[in-house]
Amino acid sequence: MASIAPNRSRLPSRSSVPASTTRAAFRVPRISTLAPSRRSEAPSKASALLTLSSLATDARLLGTPAPEPTGDLDRATIEARTMLHRGIDVLAELQDLEPEIEPSDEAFDDMFGDAPLQAEHEAKVSDLCFAGLIELRTALRGLAEATKPADRVIAIEMAGRRLRSALRAVLTLAAVGGARPSELPTNEDLESALASRRAYATFRKRLRRAEYDTQESVLRAVQYAAGALASLASSSDYAKLLESDRAALRGLKDRAFEWARGAREVAAGLALLEDIHTSAELLGRLGERPDLRIHDAAIFTKIETAKSEGERLALIDTLEGRDEELDALFIRIRSGEATEILWALVILRFGALR
Repeated sequence: MASIAPNRSRLPSRSSVPASTTRAAFRVPRISTLAPSRRSEAPSKASALLTLSSLATDARLLGTPAPEPTGDLDRATIEARTMLHRGIDVLAELQDLEPEIEPSDEAFDDMFGDAPLQAEHEAKVSDLCFAGLIELRTALRGLAEATKPADRVIAIEMAGRRLRSALRAVLTLAAVGGARPSELPTNEDLESALASRRAYATFRKRLRRAEYDTQESVLRAVQYAAGALASLASSSDYAKLLESDRAALRGLKDRAFEWARGAREVAAGLALLEDIHTSAELLGRLGERPDLRIHDAAIFTKIETAKSEGERLALIDTLEGRDEELDALFIRIRSGEATEILWALVILRFGALR
């Protein structure tokens, strides 16, 4: 079969086509030397952000149910799953609401070269929506895979935290870009994390190692551990711990009492103590969370610029549990030993932790 060559003489030259037709026919999104036009998308984006803000308010009420009765757990699961689906829908809509970018006439000939970057906050909002979608879909899988009541409670709690974190990140960055909703969500999860860090620090300080591989020495260390676990469970901050952490701590406490009431084998007691100290160390890594690191950096900046001793002292309360050396310095400062040298050591220690 003979090939049919295109008749290029019939193809219009760019000069013979109106400029508006050229832009309409050859529009390539996300490539422009001009600021993007927002007139067509502004209402939709504003509506999506308002929906997101409303969902963030609802997500604050998504609590952690008790394993029993089962009916309450079922209702909480449905509520969490519904909120996750709403969040996924709105984040996907926001991600798709990239501004329609119309190339300028001057840029037409070069528009297939290297594309200039979008406005910084637009790119980041889109990135956060993408990351948030991953988080919320992970939470949905966790809800679907959890079958035991205790596992379902943990999955619901993690779903709420993932949802609040994703929505807060998008809304905060949208506000930086000028698309601020009526009110940004407060960060209750940060407050809970600060309380948890403080509680875990106190827990670690109360633990003891067995001095000798004898039943008496191991028993004494286990008694210290059981007392530390009991004190943690009765503290005002205990309710703010993650349910998964509380479940792990309850398991350690049960093992400690079981060992003390049983044959008190030295090897089993040493293994128990090792598990307790390992758990305490892992829980202490809470301070490595990104939101806590950002919080701590902001606090230390304020400490460096504080104009009075009272201002500095008021700032260090939320840093308790960040680091054992820092805690030791804070104790000396609170005892009235506050000097410029101690404050300089605090700043130096934080610089080493960054």
